[in-house]
Amino acid sequence: MSVSKVFAVGLDEQLCIDSANARVKKLTGHPVRTCERKAEGVFTCAVSEQKVSEAPGPILGVVGKGDYNHSCGDEKKCRTSVIKTAEANAVELCKAKFGVDCTVTKRGETTFELKKKRYICAATAEAQPAAEFKFQCAAEITAKATVR
Repeated sequence: MSVSKVFAVGLDEQLCIDSANARVKKLTGHPVRTCERKAEGVFTCAVSEQKVSEAPGPILGVVGKGDYNHSCGDEKKCRTSVIKTAEANAVELCKAKFGVDCTVTKRGETTFELKKKRYICAATAEAQPAAEFKFQCAAEITAKATVR
Protein backbone atom coordinates (compact mmCIF):
# COMPACT_ATOMS: atom_id res chain seq x y z
CA MET A 1 0.00 0.00 0.00
CA SER A 2 1.17 3.52 -0.78
CA VAL A 3 -0.44 6.81 0.22
CA SER A 4 0.22 10.26 -1.25
CA LYS A 5 -1.09 13.37 0.46
CA VAL A 6 -1.43 16.88 -0.91
CA PHE A 7 -2.46 20.17 0.63
CA ALA A 8 -4.47 22.88 -1.05
CA VAL A 9 -5.97 26.27 -0.31
CA GLY A 10 -9.23 27.89 -1.34
CA LEU A 11 -11.28 31.06 -1.12
CA ASP A 12 -13.99 29.05 0.61
CA GLU A 13 -14.34 25.52 1.98
CA GLN A 14 -15.72 23.97 -1.23
CA LEU A 15 -13.04 25.55 -3.44
CA CYS A 16 -10.41 24.20 -1.05
CA ILE A 17 -11.79 20.67 -1.36
CA ASP A 18 -12.07 20.98 -5.16
CA SER A 19 -8.47 22.20 -5.34
CA ALA A 20 -7.20 19.37 -3.11
CA ASN A 21 -9.02 16.76 -5.19
CA ALA A 22 -7.63 18.25 -8.43
CA ARG A 23 -4.09 18.25 -7.04
CA VAL A 24 -4.33 14.67 -5.76
CA LYS A 25 -5.64 13.42 -9.14
CA LYS A 26 -2.42 14.68 -10.73
CA LEU A 27 -0.52 12.35 -8.37
CA THR A 28 -2.36 9.18 -9.33
CA GLY A 29 0.74 7.59 -10.84
CA HIS A 30 2.99 8.26 -7.86
CA PRO A 31 1.35 5.98 -5.26
CA VAL A 32 0.80 3.29 -7.89
CA ARG A 33 4.50 3.33 -8.89
CA THR A 34 5.59 3.32 -5.23
CA CYS A 35 3.27 0.41 -4.47
CA GLU A 36 4.51 -1.58 -7.48
CA ARG A 37 8.13 -0.97 -6.51
CA LYS A 38 7.38 -2.42 -3.07
CA ALA A 39 5.40 -5.32 -4.59
CA GLU A 40 8.47 -6.40 -6.60
CA GLY A 41 6.44 -7.79 -9.51
CA VAL A 42 4.52 -10.28 -7.39
CA PHE A 43 1.46 -8.04 -7.10
CA THR A 44 -0.22 -5.44 -9.27
CA CYS A 45 -1.24 -2.09 -7.80
CA ALA A 46 -4.15 0.23 -8.43
CA VAL A 47 -5.74 3.26 -6.82
CA SER A 48 -8.11 2.01 -4.14
CA GLU A 49 -9.22 5.23 -2.49
CA GLN A 50 -9.20 8.99 -2.86
CA LYS A 51 -10.51 11.12 -0.02
CA VAL A 52 -10.34 14.49 1.70
CA SER A 53 -8.11 13.72 4.67
CA GLU A 54 -8.16 17.12 6.37
CA ALA A 55 -11.32 19.21 6.37
CA PRO A 56 -10.98 22.88 5.45
CA GLY A 57 -9.63 25.01 8.28
CA PRO A 58 -7.57 28.15 8.85
CA ILE A 59 -4.33 28.41 6.89
CA LEU A 60 -1.23 27.63 8.91
CA GLY A 61 2.06 29.19 7.93
CA VAL A 62 5.01 27.20 6.65
CA VAL A 63 8.29 27.73 8.48
CA GLY A 64 11.58 28.08 6.65
CA LYS A 65 15.05 28.02 8.17
CA GLY A 66 18.34 29.65 7.42
CA ASP A 67 21.40 27.53 7.95
CA TYR A 68 24.16 28.45 10.29
CA ASN A 69 26.61 30.69 8.56
CA HIS A 70 30.22 30.37 9.67
CA SER A 71 31.75 32.55 7.00
CA CYS A 72 30.37 35.97 7.91
CA GLY A 73 32.86 38.51 9.11
CA ASP A 74 30.45 40.57 11.19
CA GLU A 75 27.11 40.24 12.94
CA LYS A 76 25.10 42.34 10.46
CA LYS A 77 26.24 40.30 7.44
CA CYS A 78 25.58 37.08 9.33
CA ARG A 79 22.04 38.08 10.29
CA THR A 80 21.20 39.47 6.84
CA SER A 81 22.43 36.34 5.10
CA VAL A 82 20.48 33.84 7.20
CA ILE A 83 17.30 35.96 7.22
CA LYS A 84 17.34 36.07 3.42
CA THR A 85 17.87 32.29 3.27
CA ALA A 86 15.12 31.57 5.84
CA GLU A 87 12.57 33.76 4.03
CA ALA A 88 13.36 32.27 0.62
CA ASN A 89 13.14 28.76 2.12
CA ALA A 90 9.75 29.50 3.74
CA VAL A 91 8.30 30.80 0.45
CA GLU A 92 9.67 27.81 -1.50
CA LEU A 93 8.32 25.26 1.00
CA CYS A 94 4.93 26.99 1.11
CA LYS A 95 4.65 27.02 -2.67
CA ALA A 96 5.60 23.34 -2.83
CA LYS A 97 3.08 22.44 -0.12
CA PHE A 98 0.06 24.35 -1.43
CA GLY A 99 0.79 24.71 -5.15
CA VAL A 100 0.21 28.48 -5.17
CA ASP A 101 2.36 31.58 -4.80
CA CYS A 102 3.26 32.48 -1.22
CA THR A 103 4.59 35.49 0.63
CA VAL A 104 6.56 35.96 3.82
CA THR A 105 4.18 36.57 6.73
CA LYS A 106 6.69 36.48 9.57
CA ARG A 107 10.04 38.09 8.94
CA GLY A 108 13.20 36.20 9.70
CA GLU A 109 14.12 35.98 13.36
CA THR A 110 17.75 35.29 14.14
CA THR A 111 19.93 33.89 16.82
CA PHE A 112 23.65 34.43 16.85
CA GLU A 113 26.74 33.83 18.89
CA LEU A 114 30.35 34.79 18.61
CA LYS A 115 32.60 31.76 18.69
CA LYS A 116 36.35 31.92 18.09
CA LYS A 117 36.02 35.34 16.42
CA ARG A 118 33.32 34.14 14.01
CA TYR A 119 29.62 34.84 14.06
CA ILE A 120 27.34 31.82 13.89
CA CYS A 121 23.76 32.65 12.96
CA ALA A 122 20.47 30.88 12.37
CA ALA A 123 17.08 32.23 11.34
CA THR A 124 13.48 31.18 10.87
CA ALA A 125 10.72 32.83 8.83
CA GLU A 126 7.14 31.97 7.93
CA ALA A 127 5.22 32.14 4.64
CA GLN A 128 1.58 31.67 3.67
CA PRO A 129 -0.43 31.62 0.46
CA ALA A 130 -1.83 34.92 -0.79
CA ALA A 131 -4.27 36.68 1.53
CA GLU A 132 -7.35 35.93 -0.61
CA PHE A 133 -7.10 32.24 0.34
CA LYS A 134 -8.91 31.62 3.62
CA PHE A 135 -8.85 27.83 4.03
CA GLN A 136 -6.39 24.96 3.81
CA CYS A 137 -7.29 21.29 3.45
CA ALA A 138 -5.71 18.04 2.29
CA ALA A 139 -6.56 15.03 0.18
CA GLU A 140 -5.03 11.56 -0.03
CA ILE A 141 -4.86 8.94 -2.70
CA THR A 142 -4.12 5.33 -1.79
CA ALA A 143 -2.85 2.53 -4.02
CA LYS A 144 -3.12 -1.07 -2.84
CA ALA A 145 -1.53 -4.26 -4.14
CA THR A 146 -3.54 -7.24 -5.33
CA VAL A 147 -2.39 -10.68 -6.45
CA ARG A 148 -1.75 -10.86 -10.19
